[in-house]
Amino acid sequence: MKVAILSESPSLTTGFGVVCAQIASAVASAGHQVVCFGIGAFGETFDRSKYPCRIWAVGCSDLIPAFCDFLSYEQPDALIVSIDILAVQHWVSVATAVGWKKPIIAHFVVDGLPLGREYFAFLSSMHARITPTRIVADYLAGKGVGEVLVAPHGVDTTVFKPLPNRGALRREAGLSNRFVVGVFGRNNERKQQPRVMMGVALLRKKNQAKDVALYLHCQPQDEEKLGGWDLAALAESLGIEDQVFFPGHSFEQVRGVSTADRFAKLGSKTSSAFEGYSYVERINCCDLIVNPSFCGGFELAIIEAQACGVPVAVTDDQGIMKEVAGSAACFLPAVDLGIWRTGAYQHFVAPKTIASAISRLRRDIRFRERLCMEGLENVKKYASTNLGEVVNGALATIRTPVRKRRKEVGG
Repeated sequence: MKVAILSESPSLTTGFGVVCAQIASAVASAGHQVVCFGIGAFGETFDRSKYPCRIWAVGCSDLIPAFCDFLSYEQPDALIVSIDILAVQHWVSVATAVGWKKPIIAHFVVDGLPLGREYFAFLSSMHARITPTRIVADYLAGKGVGEVLVAPHGVDTTVFKPLPNRGALRREAGLSNRFVVGVFGRNNERKQQPRVMMGVALLRKKNQAKDVALYLHCQPQDEEKLGGWDLAALAESLGIEDQVFFPGHSFEQVRGVSTADRFAKLGSKTSSAFEGYSYVERINCCDLIVNPSFCGGFELAIIEAQACGVPVAVTDDQGIMKEVAGSAACFLPAVDLGIWRTGAYQHFVAPKTIASAISRLRRDIRFRERLCMEGLENVKKYASTNLGEVVNGALATIRTPVRKRRKEVGG
């Protein structure tokens, strides 16, 4: 069977890119022919021989015409759409509009609950529905949606792990005597990086942040128009510009950073202490990773940090993120609730709450060590995910017509 996957390209190291690669590999291993509509990939910027599928590198613009061409040319037997639920809804409507009548498997995350019915009613028409968290599956079941399969995202613990050369990495980055706080996520409204910045500024006013360095793993400006900020300007206005640093000029958040392979630095003087470091090395250089998102669909950075033996402080959403982190996190209670455009609750964490968490973890070594140990235990649940098995199980229920063999030229 020929299976098409629509997601961020498996050649990328973004969250959806990593998950797409997991799905593509599993489906190909089951003997299917796999083709990927690779959003975010540009031209010949990756080694195609490393992937068990054909990738259409469609970039980020004019995607609908490209998708129509993709379906028309490839003529797949089934379509897997793997992305957040609002995007799944969008692409299902596009496929329907151009006459697609074959099975669709929706693999989706839900960025917070509750969810407006208009955003999930379409799921009932899907051949199969797969989501990474139990709380979302139970919620949708309560709303009358058909069976929703649960298959958590996985983390490769042979790649994401505590590195033995952490000290050397930190010395090379000029961070030997700093308490490094990391925030990993795109510069957009949901991720709430400014609240961590304000927390550091509060500590600085109390003269409690002399050794704190804040690493924001995102682009300083909101170049994708995702409701983000000019974070570099904000750091300056808060008076912490000497404590905040970013990935560097070569970084593009729509593509990510190499997961494990060290790549060459751009020069002797760079704009970031981590320029040239792999993604895993950047995580390992942190003493604490804060996830202040007001809601989240899974937040891979949580379990990636735990797998690297780095403690995490996570918004206490009483739901999805709490399920993912288990008990292995310093939970940040919300000071206020809002309602997002999807109907989901927004759990806003006060900067002073974040400041208190940073301060506590900075001085309480035993607390940090306990979170590290519990995190390594929690991540075992995600080390051997059954995502590929669940996807292949859904594909096995699809009956496809026998394809006519093409007449060979000269035959």
